[in-house]
Amino acid sequence: MILRRRTKPLPLEKIDAILPRLSPRFYNLPALKKESAQRYKGYIGERKVDYFLNQLPSSFLTIQDVCLKTHGKGFQIDSLLISHHAIYLIEVKNYGGTITFNPTLKQFTRNNGNHEEGFSYPLTQVENTQHQLTNWLHDHHFYNIPIYSFIAISEPSTIIKVVGEESQIAQSVTHGEHLLKKILNLDKEIKTDKNTKLQTGEIGQAILRACVEFDIDIFRNFNIKIEDIMTGVQCPECSQLAMYREFGVWQCNYCQKRSKYAHLKTLSDHFRMGNKSITNKECRKLLHLDSRSTATRILKSSHLIYQKEHRYWIPKKS
Repeated sequence: MILRRRTKPLPLEKIDAILPRLSPRFYNLPALKKESAQRYKGYIGERKVDYFLNQLPSSFLTIQDVCLKTHGKGFQIDSLLISHHAIYLIEVKNYGGTITFNPTLKQFTRNNGNHEEGFSYPLTQVENTQHQLTNWLHDHHFYNIPIYSFIAISEPSTIIKVVGEESQIAQSVTHGEHLLKKILNLDKEIKTDKNTKLQTGEIGQAILRACVEFDIDIFRNFNIKIEDIMTGVQCPECSQLAMYREFGVWQCNYCQKRSKYAHLKTLSDHFRMGNKSITNKECRKLLHLDSRSTATRILKSSHLIYQKEHRYWIPKKS
């Protein structure tokens, strides 16, 4: 049973909203586009592995995209599985080419055919995450729970190499398509030990209640200022900004596309960028409207909630 399904990460949602509203001459645009590509690659890799994990028996509880805090520090888990016998942590890596593990030196490299590049050692990463989860469970009065970690390589064409002893790496590292079998076999082995059954529902609900949405400050990290964000309604056909409103319909000057509801994405982008509310004045500036009453009508019809005491609008909670 899936308790929490993966959605597009909030940092990626923010980037998607910001990118079309930056000038092509914005100095940090290449860095932001690179960040977007990397995050999309990671998200796609996680979805590929989800396909296989979704085939687990219903006795397993699955919580995707977990973000918890313990002792004042946050930690992330791509997928967390809870059986009656253990908890399994899944860290997904979406690397192409050839990846090499060196368990002796604790080094991890990727060769894409053009050059070799080093990264943080994934097994150390999951060991740290496992330690943090153990602390979190103890803080919530869950003790002596077996925890196992796997690193799933999402791209089946990726070649996995090991410098030194392979068995240590083979226990934890596998292509995503083989992960299901490894987990089921391990869970079967643990079951034969006749350990006390875990209260899967109680543990799962506690984790679910404590989950927060991972976020980063895109504006600060890429030195984006409010004045760098271009306003205007984005055309759903050609993606150009600054459609104009005429007789209750949005018109694009570039491709002549007409749309009655093009403003909805622009308002959605306003909130996806991290804004918590919008006033009538802000709406007029964002949508390039002159009329206060027109802005009010649009806000009323856009599934927003008016906060009379503050005189602004907020999104409905999902």
